[in-house]
Amino acid sequence: MYRDPDLLVEVVARYCRQGIVTGEAPLVIATREHRAAFARRLTALGTDVPACTRHGQYLDLDAHECLATFMVDGTPDRERFFGAITPHLERVRGAGYERIRLYGEMVEILRDDAFAAAMRLEELWHELIEVERVPLLCAYHVDPLDRHDGRTLVPAIARRHSHVLPAEDARRFEWSVERAFLDVFGADADTTLLRELCERYRAPSSAMPSAQAVLLNLDDLMPHLGDAVRSVAARHYRETAA
Repeated sequence: MYRDPDLLVEVVARYCRQGIVTGEAPLVIATREHRAAFARRLTALGTDVPACTRHGQYLDLDAHECLATFMVDGTPDRERFFGAITPHLERVRGAGYERIRLYGEMVEILRDDAFAAAMRLEELWHELIEVERVPLLCAYHVDPLDRHDGRTLVPAIARRHSHVLPAEDARRFEWSVERAFLDVFGADADTTLLRELCERYRAPSSAMPSAQAVLLNLDDLMPHLGDAVRSVAARHYRETAA
């Protein structure tokens, strides 16, 4: 989950770069703007993007065009989805690269206007990567310390991913939530017990920093207090930015 577009470019470029260096082939499905930004950053990191593309080790596709091939009446069609993605995997493997890593933005494109369709697409992605045995990196322009995003989007996203990284700076995120607990509930033994309860209340469905799991569980236990902690944590997170 990201708020800074520059961070997105850095993370995705390094994800792709690591794969190329270790002999994997990245397959990127992104917007035109992001595809160009990723290529520029990869070049800056020392990757010969045109050569990798010619050799079949780097393949980038337009997310809007790819979406159009399998959406039916506003919903992803399973057969068309597999028919749209699988040939590209076969193409990369045909070039000699058995290990592939995926990055996709189609879900994020759908999310604003068609959330249910976006979550259905996540489920189809999960089915595909289970069959194909390839990792998939997703990116959401989401603020986990925003009331709406934190209570609605983050839980839905977390249920459909193996790992969730909710913030650019994990340590600052953890500290901000910890400090917010003290501000909202006070620095006493009851606050410590509440924090421990929120950590143990329900195991998250995906791996995530403990602070994010605590917020999700606090929302289940006492939603209005979850909002209060999130609001204070957001202020601390902003104020301690480098």
